Amino acid sequence: MRRQAWILGLVAAAGLVFSGSARSQDAAEFYKGKTLTWMVSTGPGGGHDFYARLIVKHMAKFMPDTTIIVKNVPGAGHIIGANTVYLSKPDGLTIGSFSTGLVYAQIVQMAGIQFDLAKMSWIGKAASDSRVMLVTHKSGIKSVADMRDPKRQILFATSGIGSGSNIEAHMVTRAFGLNSKILTGYVGNEGMMSMLRGETHATMDGAETSLQLVNKGDGFLLMQFGKELPNVPDGSDLAETEDAKKITSLLVAQSVLARICAGPPGIPADRLAYLREVYRKTLESPELLEDAQKAKRTIKPMYGEEVTAAIQRAMSQPEDVVALLKSLVTKVD
Repeated sequence: MRRQAWILGLVAAAGLVFSGSARSQDAAEFYKGKTLTWMVSTGPGGGHDFYARLIVKHMAKFMPDTTIIVKNVPGAGHIIGANTVYLSKPDGLTIGSFSTGLVYAQIVQMAGIQFDLAKMSWIGKAASDSRVMLVTHKSGIKSVADMRDPKRQILFATSGIGSGSNIEAHMVTRAFGLNSKILTGYVGNEGMMSMLRGETHATMDGAETSLQLVNKGDGFLLMQFGKELPNVPDGSDLAETEDAKKITSLLVAQSVLARICAGPPGIPADRLAYLREVYRKTLESPELLEDAQKAKRTIKPMYGEEVTAAIQRAMSQPEDVVALLKSLVTKVD
């Protein structure tokens, strides 16, 4: 009887393996001759566009019979792009990338949102990217104390209302008592260019993008959130009030997830599994890693259900944190 049960177990296991393999093969066949569209929720240029095009370039090697295109869908602080992905047909032929700042936007129920991040078909994330406060040398800012000067208002460059940079500018203004005016409309590299021209003084962004300006000698990092960068003060250590501690903890959590990629809810399980596997192979391919290194971009991937769980945790904030975020974003300029 034991031998019979053992044999039956082996047969069942073999059946599961065969079934999984067959489903994977079916999914691969589905994509042959099709066009897969990757929506980027910003305009051309900037980090989001760079990562999407880098990944798509190397994904093509693992999907040789599929046409993969990148389509830029900017506007409303990534909301339009995320809505477009979320509302697309769940056939596995539309995926996209957008800012993790949309976590904040959904928590506070920003106007125009039609997506639910917790329900999206998460494929993976390509990097971790500490959130940082960047200022230019031209601004004359030397310390956080300079940004509190009641005689001088600091101009923050942000993209759109509801974007990560916009909400985070409000967050740090509240946390550290800054005398700030928060401007919108700086998409892609436009914020950096406005700072170089002296039109704005500061911005909240990822470390990777910001270090490009720092390495050219045009600016420096006044603060980071995540303690990944040497010789840069961490906001968590500077937070003095309870509000400030809650705000900085959220900013640190956001640093873990960067360059995220998802499709609409309801993508068939076999196609989603296939996309996740192709994404994994792509992010771990030596050719992609070499291209990323040449561009001085980091790759710190996370895949599938791990990203799904991380997004769902980020969405599950206590009522006092939700109320705090809502109080910040009602002060839009």
